[in-house]
Amino acid sequence: MSGAPAAVATRGANDSKQETVGRSAYEPRSAAVSGAGTEVTAAQWLFPLVRDVSATALIGPEGGTLELPETGLRLVVPADVVGEPTPFRVTARAGRLVAYDFEPEGSEFTPSLRFEQDPSLLEPPPLQSGRPMRMQLGYYEHASAIDETNGVATVTEVHYPIEDGARGTFAVPHFSDYVVCWGTPLTDADDATVGHHPPVQFGRVMRKHLFAGLVAVVAAMTAAACADAPSAPTARPNPVATFAKGGNGNGKGLGLDKSDGSSIDSIVAYLATLHDTVSRETQSVKGMQRLSPLTSMQSASAVIGVDGGMVQLPTAGAYLWVPPGAVSAPTTFSITARPGKAAAYDFQPAGAVFALPLVFIQDKTVLNGTAPTGFTSGALAYFGNDADVDPSTANATASQMRFPLAFSTDQYLTFPIWHFSGYIVSWGCR
Repeated sequence: MSGAPAAVATRGANDSKQETVGRSAYEPRSAAVSGAGTEVTAAQWLFPLVRDVSATALIGPEGGTLELPETGLRLVVPADVVGEPTPFRVTARAGRLVAYDFEPEGSEFTPSLRFEQDPSLLEPPPLQSGRPMRMQLGYYEHASAIDETNGVATVTEVHYPIEDGARGTFAVPHFSDYVVCWGTPLTDADDATVGHHPPVQFGRVMRKHLFAGLVAVVAAMTAAACADAPSAPTARPNPVATFAKGGNGNGKGLGLDKSDGSSIDSIVAYLATLHDTVSRETQSVKGMQRLSPLTSMQSASAVIGVDGGMVQLPTAGAYLWVPPGAVSAPTTFSITARPGKAAAYDFQPAGAVFALPLVFIQDKTVLNGTAPTGFTSGALAYFGNDADVDPSTANATASQMRFPLAFSTDQYLTFPIWHFSGYIVSWGCR
């Protein structure tokens, strides 16, 4: 690195405060919007955030990253941007719109930081002239600029993607508040830069491919379990196998005719990017109720080794996928569905912790899918004691609320599980 270090100033009342920073490759392309601001269409989460979600990183002269895995955000601070260890913080605002607050509030960076948003966690953009709109990043000055009701925001700056072919990647010249939004339509040239799928449709494509891969996993495990001949092939079967066609015991298949077994590796890679960072704070949760309450405990188990496997409890609509590499030796896994209205489960081995998350699958067709007033999204919550779950109302005292993975569908909810033992399927987002 050559040249004198640049400076970063704090906007507002503390304009005299200076920090030493270095140079960066991330130069912004932005357009300042005149007047009081311009209204933009805000991007929306696949699953709205039930509460604010935050992350903090102490970053020094060597540079570093600030990540918020729950929302797919990554902020890159290049080397020499700060002269001493500095706490960086991001908060994703609760709700359905993709809006962030950054700290140190009011800081200016010359040159810029790098903002990266994973588009697979967003709803597809609206169309304009028959084409998907381009992802942009808008700067807003006050919380009142975010209109959750109408799905819009009022911004005073619009930042365009960095010209490196990446989508969802922007230069951030200053803090504090940004909203991901949609701008001009993509062109044929834009589509060509990312192969077969327009980049802003990545959320839909990712969900399709990941869930198709999960179907292949379930199909493989079911076919293996049902195979009568000991000489059955060990290779992954055609994923148009039993489970995809309704072989889960209740006649309700996944509704997919095709999938590629090689997608299993993609799912494992996706799970490896997740982090168990949910809040441990105890709260009251409203559990989803079964259409037909269970009159007794129901259990299923399977011995699963390093190659992965599936535990199936179709009478409760519950399945547990253990991905390849989650355990290093043959291990007995079990699911026990508790009697009553609650979709509450105990998992064994009790207290087990997994570096790679397992995937719990809940078939919603066995549950009352009508959301209570004010709730819009399902969740999986952890409970520690039998008394924490009320079987008559399906309500519980729980913590560690987790929201559905990207490959959930209208029929199947999927959740990551890093540790055992007790979980309840609940309504989690107002």
